[in-house]
Amino acid sequence: MESPVRRAEYGVTAVAGVLALGVVSAAIGLFGYQQVDPWRSQLGPWPIPISPSASTSPPAPIISSLPDPPRLGEPIALPSALTAINASGPVVTPDQAGGIVRAWWPVHEQALAGNNMVATDQLDSGGFQQFSDGQTLDLVGRQLKWRTVRPLIDLRLFVPRQNTYPADFLAIVETAPYATDQSQPSGTKVVEFVVFQRTAASDSWKAALESDAYTATWPPSVFPTVGGGSPYETAPQGPFAVAPLDLPGALASYWTAAYQSGTAPTGSPFASATFVNLGGQSIYEDRLAWEQRTGLVGDATFSVDAADPVFQFSVNGSYDAVCFTVRILSTIKRAGGGTLHQDPARQNYGGRLPPGQYRALISYGEHQTCIYVPPAGDGSPLVVEHVSGGDYREVPG
Repeated sequence: MESPVRRAEYGVTAVAGVLALGVVSAAIGLFGYQQVDPWRSQLGPWPIPISPSASTSPPAPIISSLPDPPRLGEPIALPSALTAINASGPVVTPDQAGGIVRAWWPVHEQALAGNNMVATDQLDSGGFQQFSDGQTLDLVGRQLKWRTVRPLIDLRLFVPRQNTYPADFLAIVETAPYATDQSQPSGTKVVEFVVFQRTAASDSWKAALESDAYTATWPPSVFPTVGGGSPYETAPQGPFAVAPLDLPGALASYWTAAYQSGTAPTGSPFASATFVNLGGQSIYEDRLAWEQRTGLVGDATFSVDAADPVFQFSVNGSYDAVCFTVRILSTIKRAGGGTLHQDPARQNYGGRLPPGQYRALISYGEHQTCIYVPPAGDGSPLVVEHVSGGDYREVPG
């Protein structure tokens, strides 16, 4: 199945749940906004029971459960930098933050390349953990090996002074595309925004949020003053052009309206925002083109889960970087009725969906993003930065 919104050359969408034949539902389109990783639209553990249909469907809906996904891989010994505790003072210094990222990066890359879900669960948390698990399950289900070990080339840090847990900091990493990724010209760089969080001294440092994009230059121009080993960042001061904590819900409303009609909600702070590559009109136009090309129809609803954290970092002196997760519920069906065919190789609808015929597919996903918020009176627009082209990740609902 093709993804209706722009993605990398080999981008494929997977599903998190289906309704079997005989189930009446309003279904909407699955889509994946892809940029860096052509397998960024993947599954987590299944939140909705599913059942493949027979050639004739019973009169009553039948929804059955998939077995729990396997826990692939083996645990690893965590690098000491991820568990070290300071006897006094701040719980993490800028130098320690750099050591944490440099220790985490190679073991995480090795775990991804080896489909070691148990290890990535030790290294990730929250929505990012859900994505890492889902990506592994999808690739294994398709019998594909996409991920290779990438180097950490350079690093920028934003580390607030924090004397208690939970604590967090923002790392901006320069790396390279996967060796298997032929979608970009030679010399293309990848920039990854990674928020690290530690909930308690008894916990370890984990990546809670990640968003990435291809780039031709380094460091990212939107954060011109950051540097490795920077001193502590000051807490965001404000006032800002838009209340930072209002942004997750506002962006969810904007993307819902954009997908459905191509227009921003009245009064939306994102009506004049600068989008890296996920503007409202392009979402709408791509959806229409996808429906015409595939004969499938759909819709999507974006929302915010109160359990997902919102991270804030003071950047470039007086600006605020707000990083958060937007959740997505989407479904898909064939225009005019009919069935959706999952092929034996599971290429059409993802590695976790058994082969068979389905009337409608239901998917839960997420976008993890960072927004650059100017101070009040600055006159600059909001910048919706590094969403991996709108990083669509199918995860548990």
